[in-house]
Amino acid sequence: MRFYAPALTTAQTATNNLLSEAVMKDISLAALLISTLNTFFRPSTQLARSMENMNNWRTLGSEFEKIYINTTITTERGLLEREEKFRELMEKVLEMKRLVLKTLSLRLKG
Repeated sequence: MRFYAPALTTAQTATNNLLSEAVMKDISLAALLISTLNTFFRPSTQLARSMENMNNWRTLGSEFEKIYINTTITTERGLLEREEKFRELMEKVLEMKRLVLKTLSLRLKG
């Protein structure tokens, strides 16, 4: 959209009959609206952050499944190790939540 609007404006000015006034007005308003939304809301940046967060949560979910589904542990020592892995995973989950909340609060302030 960055390059098309100036090109259309230049072509319209040079020829005066490339597009009707109504169509040119609609295109200009649409370009203004899209550029304003992209400037203030930065959807591509938000999407990248959301995808990163989703992948991080997916990784933690996979880790949980590996610990939870391992049913071969029958000894007391094995159960204690499993409990320790759950605690470590919970620490990672809490750290992830802190980072997400920190990011959200910074985004709301800024």
